[in-house]
Amino acid sequence: MELRNKKILYIVKTLDVGGAERFTFNLCKHFVNAFSQVAVFSSGGIFEEELKKIGVKIFLSNLADKRGILNFFRLRRELKKILYENNFDLIHCQHRYFVPMIKSLKQKNFKLIYTSNNYFNDLLQYLLFPDVAVAISNSIFENLKKTLLLKKDKIRLINYGVEVSKYEIKMSNNYALGFVGRLIIEKGILELAEAFKILSASYPNIKLIYRGKGKDLPSLTKYIGDNNLIDKVKIDEPSDDLVNVYKDIDILVLPSKMNEGLPISILEAMSKGILIVATNVGAINDVLINYKTGVILESPFANELVQKISSLLDNKDIIGKIRKEAIDLVRKNYNIDNLFLRYEELYFNVIHF
Repeated sequence: MELRNKKILYIVKTLDVGGAERFTFNLCKHFVNAFSQVAVFSSGGIFEEELKKIGVKIFLSNLADKRGILNFFRLRRELKKILYENNFDLIHCQHRYFVPMIKSLKQKNFKLIYTSNNYFNDLLQYLLFPDVAVAISNSIFENLKKTLLLKKDKIRLINYGVEVSKYEIKMSNNYALGFVGRLIIEKGILELAEAFKILSASYPNIKLIYRGKGKDLPSLTKYIGDNNLIDKVKIDEPSDDLVNVYKDIDILVLPSKMNEGLPISILEAMSKGILIVATNVGAINDVLINYKTGVILESPFANELVQKISSLLDNKDIIGKIRKEAIDLVRKNYNIDNLFLRYEELYFNVIHF
């Protein structure tokens, strides 16, 4: 499809750890040679340098990940200047906050796509009028149809996609639990540490790995130190290399207490044969079928974490079966090649029709 004479701008809060950020990074890598120019507006992050190396233009703003009425107008002024100086044909927003801002600047003939990564049901939903809104999973698609004032043919479903390769499932006697994402209290990071403390008494060979950063890292570090877990718990910086992100993790635990969309870390881990244990929030049950493609927690509390994880460690045959089913699900429904194909079609149709 011919996009060579067109220019696209991606708008995302940061280029750090997160589903929207990884998604933007993957789209940029794929489309950098398809468009005449690919650009990103964000506050920057770990993906920034690699995108620059492949020819993606970066517009940095220290306001992109901040909110508030005053900030809205400051951001609007920054974006107005960028859009006036660059003739973008397509703008792809990863956060709804930017959608009314961009629409109010439509002094030029560009098209606007908004990808929804989460559920919303508030006043702002009634102010979203992109040319096309895209949901990343089926339940978020249903949410958009209920809450947006767009015509139904302007709302699309394009599943998240991750690279899927053949993976030899290794069975181990020393399972490592892992957490990948923002280190914030709402993600259940302290409950996981508490559960691990209890589990390690019965399973002395297991370990726990956190990979990420966030405002509650000091609280997590303090808990680990106060409970003599330093030798068994490791905290790593986030990485843009997926091999490093998921290495040494056997069971990914996401005991979130907040309303999630569909964390891309779940799909990435499933594609690599890592078993998922996660709370039943947001769109997680779009991919996790309890004890078939993952294990669902009804609550993020430590006692349930201990119960569910210990039942898995005591029955490793279940782990093998779940991993195989999970890989098959991702390969069938969340393959990144399908995502790229769907977005190629969407970009072409939105621009030309």
